[in-house]
Formats: sequence, structure tokens, C-alpha cells
Amino acid sequence: AIPYRVFRPATDCTPCDVIVFSHGNLATYDRYDVLLTDWAISGYVVVAPQHVDSEEHPDREAYLTTDSQPLRTEDYLVLSNRFAEDGFEFDGLNFSGRQFAAGHSYGGLIALLAGGAEAADNASNFPENAVEPLAVIAISPPGELDGRIDQNGYSKVDRPTLFVTGTTDILPGFIDAWETHLDAFEVSQEGLGYALIFEGMNHYFNGAFGRITPEGAASEIAIDTLNTQILAFLAATASGEAPVGDDWAQTDNPIVRTLTK
Repeated sequence: AIPYRVFRPATDCTPCDVIVFSHGNLATYDRYDVLLTDWAISGYVVVAPQHVDSEEHPDREAYLTTDSQPLRTEDYLVLSNRFAEDGFEFDGLNFSGRQFAAGHSYGGLIALLAGGAEAADNASNFPENAVEPLAVIAISPPGELDGRIDQNGYSKVDRPTLFVTGTTDILPGFIDAWETHLDAFEVSQEGLGYALIFEGMNHYFNGAFGRITPEGAASEIAIDTLNTQILAFLAATASGEAPVGDDWAQTDNPIVRTLTK
């Protein structure tokens, strides 16, 4: 069984585009409302599975010795395919067949795999008949992981991809430099890589999502900026034209800077 949440727009979005979102390691699908609710309000149907590595998954104990990476791929594929096959019914909603992949941290890796990245373990890779996302949103994805994925594997992503990180986005002993989150960006194919770098934001946007803390409320301006940029990126890629030039460049914004590959 795959627990999941669906966020749907309050108004009719027919035909609706779908975003499949993968949460971070040990986190769960209900710690990202500041992102997913905003995306739904803006007209997307968002589906978020709860993976077996979540500390709140009802069957977590049964999977403690199991590699969760291929199971995360399976979770994503099951829900993605159900939407593609109209296996979900919601009053007043029809689906366009267009999907986007998104994720945070470990979930960012899953989103990149959905976008064409190749892991060392073939069981984690997406099959050729999987629904191809129009674009990928990878928030604080890991860099190269020994035995799991390297730069060559990341270079296989063939979708427009937005990478997000912050200048304090480190996990001591695992990711000791925030720039590591841009490993996959650095090998992006020409014209497909975009990045947002937030000043002073850590791995959880200072407690706004993933590991929510009372201090997270102070990140409201940064979250609003993040959602605005993500939605602009989704809209541009949905129209068939990834953002370029002045549509993407940020000026006089002290909290975020942009990069384009």
C-alpha cells in the first residue's frame, strides 16, 4: 500500500497538469504544505506519496534493512501511471496528460531520475515507457553518491530542470558544502539547467518545510519568492519555452540569485 496525498485546485483547471512530489529522507508528505498548497492554488493537481523511509510511514519497521531508492521509484511510477491512465477520478477534473516531477533532498534525486538521470542501480531507474515529465524541480538534491549516482548519471537528464539550494544548505558529515547540491546542475545539458540560490537558507528553508520548526515562519518571504519562481518555471516549460533572459534573471533581489546553464 502506498499512502499519498492529493492537492487539487479549488477552481476548475481542466485539463489539469499534474505534479508528482517526492519528500525528503525520513520526512513525510505532510511537511511541505507551504509548497504544495501554493502550487495547487495556482492550478496544478499535486500528488505526494509517502515513502517507506518516512519516519511516519505505518510499515517503516518492515523496511529498515531494505534499500528505499527503488521503492521510491516504484511509488512515483504507480501514482504517475494512475493519473496518466485516468485511474483517479475527481469531480469536475480532467487531466491533460502532462506531468512534472518535483522533490526535496532524497526526493530531488527521485525527480531527477524521473527526468532521465541514470542511477548505478538499474532497479532505481525509470523504464522507457514511464510518463516523461515536462520539467523537473529538484530542491536541495544530493550531489554524487558513491555507488548510487555520479556526474555522468546526472548528465542524462534531458528535461528543463530547476535546481534550488541555499548558502547554508549543508548536512554535516553528508553534504559539507552547499555547492554540492549543484553537482547535477553543473553537468546539465545546454539550455536545460536553471538554478536558484537563496541567501542564508538551509536544507529545510530554515524550518519552513521537511523539518518544520517555529522559526520557519520567518522564511515566508523566501518561500513566496521560491513558489513564484517555481510557478513561473512550470508555466514557461508547459508552454514549450523554458524561461530565458529577463524572464529568468533576478535584479536587485537580496535573497536569491539565478544561474542558467
